[in-house]
Amino acid sequence: MSRQSLRRKMLAVVKCGFCLSILCLQFACTPSAVNQDDGGSKAGHASEKLVSVSQLAHHRWVLKTIDGEAVLSNPVGGYGKGLVPELDFGELPHVGGFAGCNQFSGQFVLNEQEGQFKVEQLATTMMMCPENAMQLEQRYARLLSEWSSIELSGNVLTLKQGEQVWLFNLFDWVQ
Repeated sequence: MSRQSLRRKMLAVVKCGFCLSILCLQFACTPSAVNQDDGGSKAGHASEKLVSVSQLAHHRWVLKTIDGEAVLSNPVGGYGKGLVPELDFGELPHVGGFAGCNQFSGQFVLNEQEGQFKVEQLATTMMMCPENAMQLEQRYARLLSEWSSIELSGNVLTLKQGEQVWLFNLFDWVQ
């Protein structure tokens, strides 16, 4: 086994352990948040492309564009691996993924009738990365932690907040 392959496997084990510990802590401390409407401000109104919880479960979405501009993969850290933000829906109401520099997790709230989405109790790892990755991560964390309109059209998931439009492509099935 090559040194690089061993490094990747060790990183995956560490990430998996961290996400599992965050997930256990969140479920132990909070009630389920799926399909709740806390009366928060809404970023838009109902869409013809409303999204249901079942359409999100067990899917990974990779960021393609922000406001029509392609999001390019940038090497982060010493691994020389290109990383783009993603949104991974696992067991409901858990959501996690990669934010541009760090891994994140939380519980999502989906108001199916209004087409609104947000992530509560957003937790992230605390790695330091190049400035451009950190800026992207901060924008992404704001998008996720505040109400956004959500739409699904084919294999494209759209989150809109104010003038911002974030498009994600379906990548694969998440266990």
